[in-house]
Amino acid sequence: MTINVELTDNSLMAAIHIIEQYKANLLKNLGEYVDDLAKDIDVEARRELVKHVWSGETIASLHTERGKDTEYTRKATVSVGGAAVWLEFGTGVVANGCSPGTIIHPVHQLTASGLLISGIGMYGKRHGSDPKGWYWEDEYGESHHTYGIPATMFMWKAYAHAHQNRLQIARRVFVR
Repeated sequence: MTINVELTDNSLMAAIHIIEQYKANLLKNLGEYVDDLAKDIDVEARRELVKHVWSGETIASLHTERGKDTEYTRKATVSVGGAAVWLEFGTGVVANGCSPGTIIHPVHQLTASGLLISGIGMYGKRHGSDPKGWYWEDEYGESHHTYGIPATMFMWKAYAHAHQNRLQIARRVFVR
């Protein structure tokens, strides 16, 4: 953007007005960009979650909310609760081929202690490290056997998707 200014009161006031309008428009577009990125992550995370859940409970735990704007920042949060963490990182002896007490994120190679979460077989009744697997009971009282689940990395995949689309989203929002 170029502004030609003469050294007069009126010209300087006009230039200040143009800059203030530019700033307001930029912050408005920045908010739209943040919203679009968060929406992209939310949609992709839900698309991945649908492949791995039996009920809508885990999908319902995915929340996207617009953060509080400050004078120069805009933010949004995409979060998930409940048992979804087990879908992201995996459970039991099948989780990424880990040994009991460990977990390694398949992409970031972080350990359980580095992620501040329980390692394989260290949560609850500690059945996750049993090579014979364990049984769990659903809400209908039916018993199910499992060896655990591999990491689905639905949040990481959603982030990677948004990261790949960030420039396309930016062009759509800022270049009109």
